Amino acid sequence: MSEENKYLKLARAARDESNSEDAKKFYDMARIEEPENGEAKFFYQFYSLYEGKNSEINDRFKKLSIVLKTSIQYVAQSEDSEVEKLKTVESIIDAYTPLTWALNQYMNTLKVPSGQGGSTRVFPPAEIRLICITGVHGLYDLGDAVAESFKASPAAMQLALIPWKEGVRLQRKWYALKCEKTPEEYFAKIQKIDPSYQMPKKGGCITFGDKNVY
Repeated sequence: MSEENKYLKLARAARDESNSEDAKKFYDMARIEEPENGEAKFFYQFYSLYEGKNSEINDRFKKLSIVLKTSIQYVAQSEDSEVEKLKTVESIIDAYTPLTWALNQYMNTLKVPSGQGGSTRVFPPAEIRLICITGVHGLYDLGDAVAESFKASPAAMQLALIPWKEGVRLQRKWYALKCEKTPEEYFAKIQKIDPSYQMPKKGGCITFGDKNVY
């Protein structure tokens, strides 16, 4: 067994046990030994997101989102079997897809005590908006990377639908966000693969921090 595979095996075991500290450590070792290992590249940044201060969340999430395309490309170019490649792609999708909504909820609800028994929000609306924009673009980019890197695989195209659909759902919910990509663009992509898919309804009141946008 190569050193790279040894580290990956340890990292995956730690991930399965929800041991983020060891997972990050072993994924770091794996990416140093094999810089073009897509799984290690992604998951090192994924576990790095959970370290540091609240003020670093946007920067760390941006770094994670930036490596999505390259990570998927490295997985596609690896010598793993097609089954192993798609398993790795699925693990990346499963890890990244819920993050935008989870971070939005965390940032919207985190408060610190203020005077006279009250509380104030930790994150200003501008920072929450930035997380949402980064995440929506990241979801679309992730689906695009899978679709482009595994064009001949129907199973991979089904996986690409997962982040695309979440991106459309969030962008329709947060329709006041100023994003470069549109839900209509990805609705068309999704329907080519899943003709039964319907465009989600627009959200009602959109909350970013203490501001409501209708």
